[in-house]
Amino acid sequence: MIDWGYLYAHIVACTGWTLQHVRWHMDLPSYAAMSRYWDAHPPLHMMVQGYLGIESRPANQRSDEKSDLEAFIASFRDAGGSCGG
Repeated sequence: MIDWGYLYAHIVACTGWTLQHVRWHMDLPSYAAMSRYWDAHPPLHMMVQGYLGIESRPANQRSDEKSDLEAFIASFRDAGGSCGG
């Protein structure tokens, strides 16, 4: 199954385009062509990741977004921040 959110985020990070631009102006053949180009000429953030030795986690090992958000809010409040509600 395709993780569309991850794919869109990858395109946004590599191009600087907005999410809305990607949704309306990108198709799979265009992505395939751009992906082949990025394989030969990686975007800067991917080169930095490789240089620093940072390895991507497989999709099945990524953290749960809801628990990440809850942990962030708790840390924010612990530091004296205020969240509406």
